[in-house]
Amino acid sequence: MNKKALLLNKKSFCNFLLADVISGFGVGMTTVGANWYLLLQTHSNQLVGIYLTINVLSGFLVSPLAGAITDKYSRKKVILWTFITRAFLISIVAVYFYFSGFSILMMYFLSIVTGAGWITYMAASRSYVQDILPEEQFGSANSFIEVSLQVGMFSAGAISGFLLNYTGFLIIL
Repeated sequence: MNKKALLLNKKSFCNFLLADVISGFGVGMTTVGANWYLLLQTHSNQLVGIYLTINVLSGFLVSPLAGAITDKYSRKKVILWTFITRAFLISIVAVYFYFSGFSILMMYFLSIVTGAGWITYMAASRSYVQDILPEEQFGSANSFIEVSLQVGMFSAGAISGFLLNYTGFLIIL
């Protein structure tokens, strides 16, 4: 049996891979949906560009801390707390929008949350593989993980446009 087939026989890796697809899907929904929502509300490509810049910069600035946290604490727990923290903060944004309507400042806050949260998740999740697999399977595992990321995010991009059009931004959040 080849290494890739052996990987798919490991329950811990399959569970991780499924969770990674779901995570990529959620991040893709929020990122793409937020960009389209921001463009619909403001009709400004410049504000969408600022949103994306804030997203990338927040991830970049948090990356040293994310790496340190990942090295110091259980990677599995860091992944879990990253999910919980992002869900809580995104819920705050959703509640704000529900009661107060659109706010560019809340959109920028969402951008920071998703950028910092995503990079923290990526640091912990990519190194988590080292906890559950032997070293000789890292290369094959990374291939599967990259595909799972693309599947999750690209499918979310397509679905978020549909949901934004028919249900609104709160459903995406």
